Parts: sequence; structure tokens; C-alpha cells
Amino acid sequence: MWKSFSKLLLVFLCAFLSVGAFAQQQWVPTGLRIGVDVANPVNQALINKGKKQMEFQADVDFAKYLLVADYGVTNSQRLTSSSDFTTQGSFYRLGVDLNLINNDPKVQAATVGLRYGKSQFDNSLSFTQYDSLYGNYSYQGANSGISAHWVELAAGLRAHVWNNFYMGFTYRMKFRLRVQNEGQFTAYEVPGYGIRGRDPWSGFNYYLMYRIAWREKKIVVKEEE
Repeated sequence: MWKSFSKLLLVFLCAFLSVGAFAQQQWVPTGLRIGVDVANPVNQALINKGKKQMEFQADVDFAKYLLVADYGVTNSQRLTSSSDFTTQGSFYRLGVDLNLINNDPKVQAATVGLRYGKSQFDNSLSFTQYDSLYGNYSYQGANSGISAHWVELAAGLRAHVWNNFYMGFTYRMKFRLRVQNEGQFTAYEVPGYGIRGRDPWSGFNYYLMYRIAWREKKIVVKEEE
């Protein structure tokens, strides 16, 4: 999983290094925006207290498009009086957004786009079934090296707040989930996707972001005929 995400970071690095050689071209990016999701920590503190998930996002602008990469880690425990189900893993998403307000000097964005998501994770299950007639039955099992992938439709907003700081959200609709290398039992939760039995499945992230600018964005002014 880390090797796969390293390839995504390499894409952003190549974009950064290409600026000096192609600074006069419209498709040369003007900066790198990086951020952290704050919606998940709030949800975990107030509602879903058995789940810990951190998620980060980066984007680079190419004309009216944004190359977007997400990376996150999940540690989830679903505990009841008779069962304990845990999921641990990481995930990434890679995609392209169309910026509907591209001609903006502050590089704000209202976007629609596509994502490909991939997850690598382990899980474990233990439970006790109580039966007065046949006696109690206990089970413990674990799966490792599970992988999953899916597709997303995404829409979002990035608004300039102050200096190089931005904030905004992404709403995503996830579908076509595929899970491989399952072992003793079926995965209930997939990091980065959500509940396995729900397809499609929606998600929401709210980001605080910082933009590293390496050149000014040129504004194209259309001449009146």
C-alpha cells in the first residue's frame, strides 16, 4: 500500500519539478494544495467513538483540471456484549476534478470529478453465542492482506480563507466495490469506503488546507467581439 501511495507522491513531485522548464505553458501547475480532513475526527468524537480515521488530501492544478490524491489510515472496533470486530488498514484515492470556476487568481475551486480508490487492510472477529440447550459456542479468527477497490463520483468546493489557507469539502458517491483475498469470514467494513454491504455508499470530508504556490495563475480575459 505504501509503495502505491509513493507513486502518487511521485506524480506531484514531477509536476513540481516541471515548472522551471515549462513555465510559459498554460498546463503548467501553479501550486500544490495539501490538507487534512476534520470531519472524521469530529464524527468519531461525538458519534462513532469506536473508529479512528485520519485522512489527507493534495491537489495540483492543470489549467481547468485538478489532479487529486487522498491518503488515510483506519483503526475501527465494533464491540457488543458478545462480539468484537476490528479493522485496521490504509487506503488511497486518485482522480481528476474539473474546476468550474477555473479563471480565479486565488485558485478557488468548485469541482466535479472521478476517483479510483484502493484499500489494504486486516481484520479480526471474536464472538460467543449463548444457547441454553446446546451450550455456548465461541469463535476467534483473523484475516490479513485483504485488498479492495472501488470508483467514486465526487463534488466539492475549495474557498480561500486567508493568505495561503483554504477550507472546503468533498461529497463522494462510492460504488462498484470489489474485495479480494478474504479468508475465514467476510469483511464488514472497508477502510476508505465504509460498510461493505452498501453499494453505492456516500461519504463526506471537510478539509483545512494550505497552498504552496510557485507561480501566479494567469487570468485569461476574453476580448469582446
